[in-house]
Amino acid sequence: MLQLAQRKDGVMRTLCWFSCGAASAIATKKYIRDFYKVPAKRDREVLYKGKPGVITGSDGARLRIRLHGENKSRVYHPTWEIEYKEVKDENR
Repeated sequence: MLQLAQRKDGVMRTLCWFSCGAASAIATKKYIRDFYKVPAKRDREVLYKGKPGVITGSDGARLRIRLHGENKSRVYHPTWEIEYKEVKDENR
């Protein structure tokens, strides 16, 4: 179920009702990291079904990933067939 909410600055945002019954405002990458227990961060290298790509942002509780060789990013579930590559400096 989706519901719209308006912030103080007038921007309309979508609220998502998850199966747990709680509403969540626009999910951030921090929310995605905490909820799905994944190391999702912008510019992090990932593999989707073995194809390399880069996290470019988030869209609700989903990640925006641009696969190598493609011009646009697409929306992917954070745990569905996504492998997160190790990074040397985890603080970036």
